[in-house]
Amino acid sequence: MPTVPRSRAATRERSAKITKTTVNLPTALLDEARRMADRSGLTLKDLVESGLRREIEVREESPSPRPTYQRQTFGGRGLRKEFSGLSMHRIVHMSYGLDRGGEE
Repeated sequence: MPTVPRSRAATRERSAKITKTTVNLPTALLDEARRMADRSGLTLKDLVESGLRREIEVREESPSPRPTYQRQTFGGRGLRKEFSGLSMHRIVHMSYGLDRGGEE
């Protein structure tokens, strides 16, 4: 049975407490992962664990830059009077013509 290469830190973590969890995945992805694990002689758990460790390692080595946002402003005199005092939910609904009346 092939072994999954692990760093010393990963080996220490593996001997640490194990937590059971549930993850929702697309069926096709799960089926593909099961086939790959089977072909590799691994359990699905081992395949998922090694992939997760690899992804964490990659992201720690090269973290994605935080997105930058440009402030958008529009000429005008602020919020129109008919929107004054309404919740953002209601304003959005009214803006898209979804207003059914009454505050939600």
